[in-house]
Amino acid sequence: MKELLGDRYQIIKKIGSGGMAIVYLAKDLSLDRYVAIKLLRDEYTEDSTFKRHFQKEAVAIAKLSHNNIVGIYDILSDGETMCLVMEYVEGETLKDQINRDGAIPWRKAVKYGIQIANALAYAHSNQIIHKDVKSQNIIINKNDNVKITDFGISQMMNNTTITHNKGVLGSAHYFSPEQARGEKLSYQTDIYSLGVVLYEMLVGELPFTADNPVSVALKHIQETPKPVNSLVSDIPEGLSQIVAKCLQKNPEDRFANMQAVANALSSIPLSKDGTAVLAAGAVTGAAAAAAAKSAAKAAPQKLAANRTKAAAAPKASAKKKQPPKKKKKTNFFVLFIIVLLVLGATMVLAQKIAPPSEMHVPDFRGMTLSDAESKAQSMGINITETGSEYSEEYDEGEIISQTPDAGTNISKDETVSVVLSKGSQQTTVPNVLGQTLDAATSSLKEADLQVGNVTKSYSASYAAGMVISQAIQADTKISRGSTVDLVISLGEEPYAIVPNLVGSDINSAKQMIEEAGLKVGSISYQSSDNDNNTVIEQSLAYGSKVDENSSIDLVVSSGPDEDDENNDGNSPSSEAKTQNVSITAPDSGYLSIILTDDRGEQTVNYRRVSKGEKVEGVYQYYGDATFEIKLDDKVIDTISAS
Repeated sequence: MKELLGDRYQIIKKIGSGGMAIVYLAKDLSLDRYVAIKLLRDEYTEDSTFKRHFQKEAVAIAKLSHNNIVGIYDILSDGETMCLVMEYVEGETLKDQINRDGAIPWRKAVKYGIQIANALAYAHSNQIIHKDVKSQNIIINKNDNVKITDFGISQMMNNTTITHNKGVLGSAHYFSPEQARGEKLSYQTDIYSLGVVLYEMLVGELPFTADNPVSVALKHIQETPKPVNSLVSDIPEGLSQIVAKCLQKNPEDRFANMQAVANALSSIPLSKDGTAVLAAGAVTGAAAAAAAKSAAKAAPQKLAANRTKAAAAPKASAKKKQPPKKKKKTNFFVLFIIVLLVLGATMVLAQKIAPPSEMHVPDFRGMTLSDAESKAQSMGINITETGSEYSEEYDEGEIISQTPDAGTNISKDETVSVVLSKGSQQTTVPNVLGQTLDAATSSLKEADLQVGNVTKSYSASYAAGMVISQAIQADTKISRGSTVDLVISLGEEPYAIVPNLVGSDINSAKQMIEEAGLKVGSISYQSSDNDNNTVIEQSLAYGSKVDENSSIDLVVSSGPDEDDENNDGNSPSSEAKTQNVSITAPDSGYLSIILTDDRGEQTVNYRRVSKGEKVEGVYQYYGDATFEIKLDDKVIDTISAS
């Protein structure tokens, strides 16, 4: 296994494996985030037809964007290696949770089921059937929310069968009957598999088990599982009916679509009589048949009871009738008073022991949705989430407002709408220095920020195209949606290298200056032993790096002085000396070297430098000399020479 995939993804460790793939934790070096790499096993990458189908389908599935679906970021095909780059979700699979804790409490199972159904309904609306819904492919993240994975890999399995594919063998416990028979699949196959997952969550066991996958598949075709509420006593009848309807053998007897499953599960909060409320039209097929069977069984018993009662009637009529006694008016009045008193006492007692028809709405603010649902169900009212907003007061996932307000009177079975917190409106500015503009844009977008003004500047520290400065420092807290201005590098600023002009005639010197990208500055003449029109001094040292179009001043020989003015004591010494000057720039800016000797003061080097850059040069001087080195206007060193 390569340690670096696609020159971008740094493999960290193996975190899982299955029949079709091995999963690794990796670091996306471009976007500085963790990802999951799902590497397909060799037997799949060797099939060219499969590879073409895989890439086509994976591109379509990568477009899915849903809170309860693990996102696909990238598709890599590196020679014989094929893999998916996916969202990394911290958590555990639903299978791991069930193996560890056993059956999941039914309210929590309903919460998971609604999220799974909504995610699959979204996929179905995009014409994608999962085909491998199972608890191993459902991840519960650290916020106790569902993330479905392995869209894409399951979609590539159109040509596989139970007998030869390891991935399919591991999924046989969740097969729909039509999958087991090898028939053409529809969206209803995901509904059946979801029914198996719901069954497994509620009971802690799978509905069908056997020694081999083929036997399990046959049970899916031939057998009917026991109702979940016959195995776990506190499961509402309505929920048991939903599971039974999902697990119908005939696809047409299941729910019409996955959204109908989500709606039915959402109707599960308790009603007045303690039973679950099932969505309209949810109970048909097996549940209706079971009700009819129960009614048919009860009919003979009721008929027998009526016959027994009828047989006993003649015996009673055979008794000698007693003559009716004459009722007295006084007795009737007393009886009437007694009845009124009993009714009054009964009403008073009922008011004391019966639950009120109305109650005060509790304050759900600060609760998680799960805690609020539990409290609401204990009171016989419903909770529904209507949206989410940023909040500085409440943590992410907590309720920040509700309708109706706390303290308002509400009747049983009514619904309280709540808004959840998306967390703080503040976000942390990421460090984008050294990133390309595209990468920086992605990093800021992940932090809910935007790129502001983009300017460009030269930099000796960053390559062209990289961010060299950001207007707001990394790790600063700012409002989401804010903009951050960036400065992009143009690369190192262009420079010119000063040629050696001393000893050349003036015309040749001018040509060399222009060819080097520099300009001729001032030209002065002085007598010397050199030939006439020969350059005897230059203002910028030979070999030094300076900004393009910098000017070079020249001193040119006018030939020997007939009056020998060079020896009058006021002219510079005729003996030229050299001094090596080396300096490391302590910071960025414009560095200048100013030479003062018997000839006077002149700037022998001037250029922009970066922090830590080393500047060297050999300079000619006469008599005693001082080299003053400045960075911008600040003297940073002085060198004396004699």
